[in-house]
Amino acid sequence: MAEDTLFTSLTAVREKLTQSTFAADPATATLLSAFCGALVAAPPEQRGSAGVAGGYAVLCTALATPSLAAAAAECIASVAVTDNVAGAGVRAAGALPLLIALVMQSPHAPAVAPAARALRSLAADSDEARDAIREGGGIAPLVQLLSAGPTADVTAAAAGALRNLARNNDANRDALREAGGIAPLVALLDAPPHAEVRSRRACTRRCVCPPRALRTTKGGCSARLAMHRAAGPKPPVCPHTY
Repeated sequence: MAEDTLFTSLTAVREKLTQSTFAADPATATLLSAFCGALVAAPPEQRGSAGVAGGYAVLCTALATPSLAAAAAECIASVAVTDNVAGAGVRAAGALPLLIALVMQSPHAPAVAPAARALRSLAADSDEARDAIREGGGIAPLVQLLSAGPTADVTAAAAGALRNLARNNDANRDALREAGGIAPLVALLDAPPHAEVRSRRACTRRCVCPPRALRTTKGGCSARLAMHRAAGPKPPVCPHTY
């Protein structure tokens, strides 16, 4: 039943995306949402089959469509964070240049934070993706997003992406430093607490970080890890996901 739902929704949204007026039709967003929900819920083998059947190309088409880009990026972020094969399929379909173009937009654009989260997921466990994002010019715009403010969703997403990009990758650490990333990461760590973000206790429980990183500022642990990784090897281990 789940597989039927996945491929039925894929067929429906793919047919809609071939129509010249699809972007102006609210039904397109509904169909894309149904496909993304089914894709995220599907087991890895079904995701792979859907990708081969054109599912990842559908996501790339949606990324290039302003009204659909945020939903497509969130779908990629959710799928790729736990499925390296899906992440490779998304990259092969051409998602990275589209995601990097999205994070170059204004921090207030609706697709920017989802795109940063998608880059974070794609870079989580893939050396190839980390290199490709750097080579595609993705590090500098992520650094720019850190200036959106310590409580901004996009700041946490960008810090998380930079954390993963700097993991075990000297070239990315150099690029992060050259892009001026250290100063905004330090500023993020020194920002005052904010009531809407995770508590110090939750961060302490889930994240093995130095005490200074345990600010309640959104993205605090991500900032600490990104800064340590940019500075050199052997950063503190942090499984905390933002």
